[in-house]
Amino acid sequence: MFREWRTRTWMRMKALVLRRQLDRDLDDEIAFHLAMREQKLAAGEKDFGDAHYSARRQFGNTTSLKEVTREMWTFASLETLWQDIRYGFRMLRKNPGFTAAAILTLALGIGANTAIFSVVNAVLLRPLPFRDPNRLVSVLETKPTQGLDWLYVTPVNFVEWQRQTGIFENIAAFNGCGFRLSDQGTPTFVRGACASSDFIPMLGVQPIMGRLWTAQEDLPGNDREVLLSYGFWKTQFGGDPNVIGKSLWRGADKVPYAIIGVLPDGFQFESEDISVWAPLGVDMNTTAAHFHSLLVFARLKQGGSREQAQSTMDGIANQLEKRFPKTNTGWGVTVQPLQKFYSNLGNTRTSLLVMLAAVGTLLLIACANVANLLLARAAVRQKEVAVRVAIGATRLRLVRQLLTESILLGVLGGGAGFLLAWAAFGSLMSIAPQIPSFQPHAIRIDGSVLFFSMTASLLASIFFGLTPALKVSKQDLNQSLREASRGLHGSVRDRAARHLLVISEVGLAVILLIGTGLLIESFRNLQRDRLGFTADHVLTMNMCCLDQTHYPTQTEVSSFYRTLFDRLQSVPGVESASATISLPMRQFDGAGSLFLIQGRPIPEPGHETVTDWRVVGPDYFHMMQIPHGSRALFFNAG
Repeated sequence: MFREWRTRTWMRMKALVLRRQLDRDLDDEIAFHLAMREQKLAAGEKDFGDAHYSARRQFGNTTSLKEVTREMWTFASLETLWQDIRYGFRMLRKNPGFTAAAILTLALGIGANTAIFSVVNAVLLRPLPFRDPNRLVSVLETKPTQGLDWLYVTPVNFVEWQRQTGIFENIAAFNGCGFRLSDQGTPTFVRGACASSDFIPMLGVQPIMGRLWTAQEDLPGNDREVLLSYGFWKTQFGGDPNVIGKSLWRGADKVPYAIIGVLPDGFQFESEDISVWAPLGVDMNTTAAHFHSLLVFARLKQGGSREQAQSTMDGIANQLEKRFPKTNTGWGVTVQPLQKFYSNLGNTRTSLLVMLAAVGTLLLIACANVANLLLARAAVRQKEVAVRVAIGATRLRLVRQLLTESILLGVLGGGAGFLLAWAAFGSLMSIAPQIPSFQPHAIRIDGSVLFFSMTASLLASIFFGLTPALKVSKQDLNQSLREASRGLHGSVRDRAARHLLVISEVGLAVILLIGTGLLIESFRNLQRDRLGFTADHVLTMNMCCLDQTHYPTQTEVSSFYRTLFDRLQSVPGVESASATISLPMRQFDGAGSLFLIQGRPIPEPGHETVTDWRVVGPDYFHMMQIPHGSRALFFNAG
């Protein structure tokens, strides 16, 4: 059987190449048989003319016989598909106005979906670029009594988690820190990160040069080694292979940090701005050990689940509450997949899904619009379809031909939409908010986005093309010919179908417009609402980290800021100047701190209030026009 199938397949492939020669041979063979039959009939004393026509009647439909024979020679479905594609292109080229309108409509819908999907794919769908990313989780504290579903972790609790937990293969902490490039001349600030020694191995990352720090080097006093990101090594050190052993300086610290390694190209965590990595160096003998200051991440053991880890951490939280009731009463732990945790920051996941639903609705409107155009065009093509039915075209053949035309429209519209999204992508990303990312340039138009665009195009083309195709294939032959001869533009049912599509378009558009209107109204309300400060005519700039080399004492630091504010206020047009460590309206960032109010009783453990705190400069409240009472509030760290 396999030999027969192989022989038949080979003959069909050969027939595709030798098609013209086989057609000529087939014509010659049919002509030979007709001539032999004519001679036989003529020998029976029939008139030659009668014999000619009688031979053809007896022989049958030569065109049908040729088609049957060709189906035996070649792959009939491929040949028919090619015929449908060529015919579909001819029909689209014959109606340029219709074709342009349909392609432009689809391009707008598919282009919007492609642009939004590129972000959804990078943030929500694409796996993290680390070893076994599904086993990576965030482990953070919670304060249920205040409705806070996550908070940074205190160094004390992190150390206890390291000692007690057995569900994790690794557990590591991370926070931000700053470095400067030189201890001489003008210092250059470099954004860095401090992490415990298990952090980078937990991600499955190895340096391309040098080594990682050890657990001993993670202890206070031994934490004087740093790793460079690949990009920072290239830009600041020119890719110098002898960079190992050179030094950086930590913020306001005079002690140098030795460079011991370079991380691979493409590695980043949370942000591509992190250029230097240093040991965390948790000091348990300082008051900072009780501040909520660490992000903690872990890798589940092979075969372990997030639910098991959550149960284990709940048990540890209960134990710590009993051992340290003053600081741990009322505190819980939450374990979340790492990707989910970061995609939920700032409601990123919800915002992206809402936007994807909105552009999906826009694509449905575009599909309904094109389907309406196809129904109107089908009414004009009634005579053509009726003639094809009259000469033997089957309903399946008609549906396939009309769907082929729809798919061609969808592919052309999808290609145009993809190009539109690609052209506008840079402008869209320039106005988009910053989104946490784990890969350089993760949000981009790539092969997976192209696949989505083409898949959406094909599904859309079937969606808007199936109804018109089925509608046309069901029409009555005699009625179609009569209506076509009278110049009618479709039957009552055709017009009803078009009206239904128009209603669906309007309904979807109304839903989309209502959602847009609500967003605009919310924005206007935010503009009108009193926020407690005035943001009009307020300009901001970022600055960071005065180091001890140039400002060794607090007196010199204070003098610097006084001079800075005085000079800013002397600039023409500037009314006042001040500073803050965080701008207003930033969401709760997780670094909550306990506080006490002077004159009030100390609350029971577990009933303390956790809040963010901000350091501000003199004249800040006046500059922001924030009303405040004459009595000062004093906050003591808990």
